[in-house]
Amino acid sequence: MLLLCTGPDTFRAQERAKELLSHFIQKYDAAQTSVERLEGTGAEVVEQLIERINTASLFSPRRFLLTRNLLTSCPKAKHVM
Repeated sequence: MLLLCTGPDTFRAQERAKELLSHFIQKYDAAQTSVERLEGTGAEVVEQLIERINTASLFSPRRFLLTRNLLTSCPKAKHVM
């Protein structure tokens, strides 16, 4: 399952992201081995995201990947994926 949170980066949106992360950690990954923040430019982040999605995790069947401005900084050629 892939969840995308889109919209303005407001205080409420940041609080909601923290809530989602907290629930994920409590329910699926107490050791936080499957939580990652993806940083970089749009093309780099898209490549990292595709790589993580296509690679199985050794520690947990689920992952929590965090990134910002993915769709706005993503190259137009990657939008079709």
